[in-house]
Amino acid sequence: MTTRYPMNFGWRFILGDSPEYAHPQFDDTDWQEVDIPHSMVELPFQYFDDTMASTVGWYRKHIDIAGYNGADRLFLRFEAVATNASVSIEGLMAGTHQGAYTPFEIEVPRQVRDRETIVVALRCDATESPDIPPFGHVVDYLVPGGMYREVSVVTMPECAIVDVFVTSRPKGRPVDRSVELRYELVASQQFPDDLSIQASIVSAQGEPLATYGESLVALCGTLRMDVDDVVLWDLDNPVLYTVETTLLEHGKPVDVHRVRIGFRDFGFFPDGFLLNGRSVKLRGLNRHQSYPYVGYAMPKSQQYCDAQFLKDTLGVNIVRTSHYPQSPHFLHKCDELGLLVFTELPGWQHVGTSEPWRASACRQLQELIVRDRNHPSVILWGVRINESPDDNDLYARTNELAKWLDPSRPTGGVRNFAHSNLLEDVYTYNDFLHDGIQPALSEPKRIAGGKRVPYLVTEHNGHMFPTRPSDPEGIRTEQALRHARVLDAMYAHRWTSGAIGWCMSDYHTHDQFGGGDQICWHGVADMFRIPKLAASVYASQQEGKPVMEVSSQLAIGAHPGHAIGTVWVFTNCDSVELRYRGKPVGTYRPDPKRFPHLPHPPIPVDDLIGKRLDALQGFTGKELLLLRDVLNRAARGKFSFPLMKKVALGLLMRKHRLGREDAVNLFERFVLSWDDQESIWEFVGYRNGGIVCSTRCKPVGKAILHCVADAGTLHADETYDVVRCVASLRSETGQLLWMSNAPLQVTVTGPVAVLGPAQLSLSGGSVGFYLRTIGKTGEATVQVSTPYVEPNTIVIRVD
Repeated sequence: MTTRYPMNFGWRFILGDSPEYAHPQFDDTDWQEVDIPHSMVELPFQYFDDTMASTVGWYRKHIDIAGYNGADRLFLRFEAVATNASVSIEGLMAGTHQGAYTPFEIEVPRQVRDRETIVVALRCDATESPDIPPFGHVVDYLVPGGMYREVSVVTMPECAIVDVFVTSRPKGRPVDRSVELRYELVASQQFPDDLSIQASIVSAQGEPLATYGESLVALCGTLRMDVDDVVLWDLDNPVLYTVETTLLEHGKPVDVHRVRIGFRDFGFFPDGFLLNGRSVKLRGLNRHQSYPYVGYAMPKSQQYCDAQFLKDTLGVNIVRTSHYPQSPHFLHKCDELGLLVFTELPGWQHVGTSEPWRASACRQLQELIVRDRNHPSVILWGVRINESPDDNDLYARTNELAKWLDPSRPTGGVRNFAHSNLLEDVYTYNDFLHDGIQPALSEPKRIAGGKRVPYLVTEHNGHMFPTRPSDPEGIRTEQALRHARVLDAMYAHRWTSGAIGWCMSDYHTHDQFGGGDQICWHGVADMFRIPKLAASVYASQQEGKPVMEVSSQLAIGAHPGHAIGTVWVFTNCDSVELRYRGKPVGTYRPDPKRFPHLPHPPIPVDDLIGKRLDALQGFTGKELLLLRDVLNRAARGKFSFPLMKKVALGLLMRKHRLGREDAVNLFERFVLSWDDQESIWEFVGYRNGGIVCSTRCKPVGKAILHCVADAGTLHADETYDVVRCVASLRSETGQLLWMSNAPLQVTVTGPVAVLGPAQLSLSGGSVGFYLRTIGKTGEATVQVSTPYVEPNTIVIRVD
């Protein structure tokens, strides 16, 4: 049977280049020992020469193949190497691969198969070759080099199944399916006699739903079968099935191939997107697979975490894998979670004119589609280079290639200009119209050249308003409001299938882009996946769990002129009650005028005075309304009033014999909250008449250092495991001390190690770090410390 054996531990690595490194007798004992996934260069978090990622290195490993010699054929499978790989086996050039994102296999030459051990040497060239997409011109992201996805040894019988592609159509009822299974075999010698194939569809509980088989006369073909009463794969119920295909010779199994699938019906239409017969607005974010320090090199656990972050934390229903194929682990988790995926070929704006460049683009697209076409989460193939000019010759080729490899899915091609030639099925467009003043989105028909076609916004915001976690409240709030405005416009546009924001998290880039520090601060989360305020715009649109994030901590000194202005609450609550020192100030509800189409509009709190004035004696209700209006104007920094307002205020002051000092006292008491008591504000969220969440803002009496790990147990199995930890400085009530940039020391004892430096600085009050297993088991103690604050310790178990 075809079998994969992980081969990720104990590689040797050196940064540099020499042809002698390929020789099997070369002494590599002084090389660095590394595990895969691996990045050739550890990147600083900020301010570095980005050309350091464009380098050459070598990997070597002695692999014992004695146990595999019963197999007919033996391969090495590399899930991805960035960017240009040359593989030597026992000094023989065994194969090459160009492209940073797709898998390839190298067969072990038969002339060395009789040896017990072979030496594998891989030359990894990460220089930005002009003949390999995405390179050839400037690129707004780094491609860190290395064997950054897993490696395995694959044993294969003489006649084997190398590919199975499954599609289905409704048959009668939607839950009854007509299944088509395309298979491809490989035979190292002549076609065997009496060969047959059998396919079974099996539920997650192991129950076979349908089985069909037939004799074979060729190495490729199609099986068709019917299956009844399946459960459709959907966003909230992503039911998966396994298709088990068995190759038999003389009635005995010689190979088995298994693939997970999901049954679902979907389509992009001029009036929107349909999934299983119902209209769904696609609300999503773009994802770069970039991580601090290690570039692309993260194992399965962190790929899973990103999918869960998008689906569970941010509440989106689609992700675009910008701008290249991403980890199979990430897609597997999207399948399991019910997170839709738009994936695309590598590139950024530049279209090469050389035939090697264009051929590489087509080949990488083919490798992407063949790898990922059984994932039910994938609903759209991107067959254009992101934001590139029209190139009818190339894009006719890529579109035709996608249709030939997978006729079941539509194609799209992301552009950033109107009236582009539409060769694909969906007009996918990066819409950066909104600058805080301009309309939130363009009119689809105008962008598409006057035609009503399937239309999807694939980027918005991002570089239009880069935001750091440590930016003032006003900047972080404006970033959030801009995302809210675009989403509201998306829901309003009948002809827009959805909008995918730029982007999930910050990422490393070249020096022509970003903030001058090699970081694009475009994310709704930072590079450690710590949410910014804008993340709550997306999270608050989900229904499953209460979400409430407040845009301000109501510290007047953090605002110019002490003018706090409107406080925004990003929430899916029906209403929010504001309390001051335990007493009600007012109840506030979603804003239907500014955000009439969002499922859960943000709630503006523009009256911080409210019922607090009820404590004043001797004033009529009308007079209290006047005072409240005046004080709220003052709280917003507006001390100039209309004439009639001035007259009314003068009469009120005259009636109650109030002088200038009395007016100042009212301002200090109700706007500045200057008295001998603590200013304690509480926001209380209500859903269906009950309290579901709350948050408090009060002066900080004591700073508390928190540290939380995403998982308490790590499992080193096929490769090392990684967990993210987040350290933050908070008050006794849990509010983030976002102005802190205090230094942080991470001290680890036990079977884990820190990825990157152990000395960090808080940014916006928090910082992340990653821990990896090191080949040992037991308990690890992780302590974080910062001056003047009690340290925090967590324990992580490694099995």
